[in-house]
Order: sequence, then structure tokens, then C-alpha cells
Amino acid sequence: MAELARDLGISESCLRNWMAKANVDEGHREGTTSEERVELRRKLRVAELEIEIFRLPRRVGRGQGRS
Repeated sequence: MAELARDLGISESCLRNWMAKANVDEGHREGTTSEERVELRRKLRVAELEIEIFRLPRRVGRGQGRS
């Protein structure tokens, strides 16, 4: 593995991580696949945006309708 990592110009730990991810993605090991990870990150970003929106001051409708 060390030789392959050197040939690729990466560290052995990087190569091991890539191989572990490939094993999960191919169903050889349990874990979160790359596709699932992308979906989870998307859902997290949506949740973060929703939190930002809820924290905005609510101005719509305040002070309207009263004379």
C-alpha cells in the first residue's frame, strides 16, 4: 500500500481513507455512503437556512391596520 500511495503522490492514510469510503459505497462495509453524506449535508444546509429565517425580525403585519 505504501508503494501505491507514493505512486499516486498521496499519504498512506489518505489512500486507506479512500479505500474505506469505496468499500462503504460498494456495499462491502456498513456506513454512510458518499451519496447519503451529500444528502445529509444538503438537509443540514436547509435546516441552517430555516433557523436563520426564524431568527429574522418579524415585521410583516406589525403596526398595520391600526389608525
